[in-house]
Formats: sequence, C-alpha cells, structure tokens
Amino acid sequence: MRRLDEMIQAPCRVVLKLDVEGHELEALKGCGRLFEAECIKAVLLDSDEHPPELYELLKAKGFGFFDARSLAPQHHWNSSVLALHESFVNRDEGSPLV
Repeated sequence: MRRLDEMIQAPCRVVLKLDVEGHELEALKGCGRLFEAECIKAVLLDSDEHPPELYELLKAKGFGFFDARSLAPQHHWNSSVLALHESFVNRDEGSPLV
C-alpha cells in the first residue's frame, strides 16, 4: 500500500473523493505532505458516519463544509459532505466559489 502523498507531487491541485468504508481519517492522514503544500482543494465524503476527528482535521487544515448536493453551508454532517479549502470559499457569502 502506498500513501497518496508518495504518488502526487507538489505543486498540484487535488480533489479527493473518498469511499473507504469508514477509513477516511486514516486515508487523509496519509496525505500529510499534500495538506502542508496546500495541494488538496476539496474532499468529497459520502458516508453515513464521520468521526469528529475527521471534521477537526479538515477544519484545522482550513476547510469549510457544505452539503455535497445543494452546496449549502453545513454546520452538522450528513451523509454527503463537500469539504472545500478556504481558498475556494467566498468569504463574503460563506458559499463555494462557483
């Protein structure tokens, strides 16, 4: 098994769609260098359960959270979450830049 940050080199722009059956936190921890280089711009999580540590990790890395279907800002997690890096969020409106 290889870590994502071994396969992708900075500078880059990465959008992750994770479907790893409850192992999202471990998968994101394997992207440490990509987060440090601010390569990861969006993470799509489609799972029924998201541990609080996952939210905390992404928030600490500068991500905001949106409903993946409506793009409405999300203050609690449902099954489909789009985490966008702060550079992709309209600071005045709190919505994704689209």
